Amino acid sequence: MGQNNKDNDTIRQCYNATIGAAACRSGDRPAGREECWVIELNFRGGEPIYMQIVAQLEQRIAAGELKPGDQLPTVRELAGELEVNFNTVARAYRMLDETGAISTQQGRGTYVIDPADAGRTTLGEITRRFAAQAHRLGYDPEEVAQKVGFVLGQWEQAGKPPDE
Repeated sequence: MGQNNKDNDTIRQCYNATIGAAACRSGDRPAGREECWVIELNFRGGEPIYMQIVAQLEQRIAAGELKPGDQLPTVRELAGELEVNFNTVARAYRMLDETGAISTQQGRGTYVIDPADAGRTTLGEITRRFAAQAHRLGYDPEEVAQKVGFVLGQWEQAGKPPDE
């Protein structure tokens, strides 16, 4: 677990990018860990905890300490190690996912994305936005499925998507 520094209420944690977490003291690496990174949380500062996590993970990615394909700890693992609420880490991961820094894949984990792919919107993202927009406009799932099926049929027949 984290080492609580009574002087400034900061918790330091050291993580192997693919295996999990181990406590660090003064930046020392745990035995057998070649690469690790540290998350420091200041509970007395004005910056929200989730933003501290986001900023530090973005810094690690930009510095190349976390590389494309590296798996991050699960939300529950990181929350437990940092001794923060699960929702705090979930919010940080969600923000990083929305900016394209990481990708969370249901049942597989959370991974750092290649910066070249970061700007590319996934089909899942497009579909979720589309479904949410249709719901906001009052359409029910059956109506949406019928219209999408019709448009996809046109696309198949023409060999290209219909014009907007």
